[in-house]
Amino acid sequence: MAIEIHPDAITLRWMPEPADLQELARRPAFRRQMAKSLAVASTLLVVGLLLLATGAAEKSGGFLVAVGGVLLLLLGTAPRRSLQLRWKNDPLLQDLVEYVADNRGLSRRQQDFECWWGWSRIRDVEESSRAFVLRLGVGRPSDGPLLILPKRGLASPADETRLRELLEAHVRRRQAA
Repeated sequence: MAIEIHPDAITLRWMPEPADLQELARRPAFRRQMAKSLAVASTLLVVGLLLLATGAAEKSGGFLVAVGGVLLLLLGTAPRRSLQLRWKNDPLLQDLVEYVADNRGLSRRQQDFECWWGWSRIRDVEESSRAFVLRLGVGRPSDGPLLILPKRGLASPADETRLRELLEAHVRRRQAA
């Protein structure tokens, strides 16, 4: 299946790096979820310590301290480890990649892989100083795969502006409607 490229298309081409995945952890939605989880774990730990200190409920206090401590430990290490494992185990993340965006949608090409998404499949766009992060699928905002489009893959700052305008026209305006 060959995907036809339009002359007004915007091309992003880059060799992925492990640091590209860090954009997932920099997203505001991820940081908000982590803050909520850390607040719950910290609350469990503090309540458990208070129960132990007052001697009101030593068994319950010890249990809450253990649960809160384990949750804090997991929340501190799991996201980084998850990204490391994803990089290590996904061969598509380690090969030269090319994305092409035009008025019809977004295509991805790699050595042994090619696919295309119409704009209706792209649910949301988040932009950071380093990348555009696109969320695919339908359902809850936390569901669905994410595509990372590093800005370093663009040929020029003009292409970055054109891509931002294209995403605005096809994704963000649809969200507002």
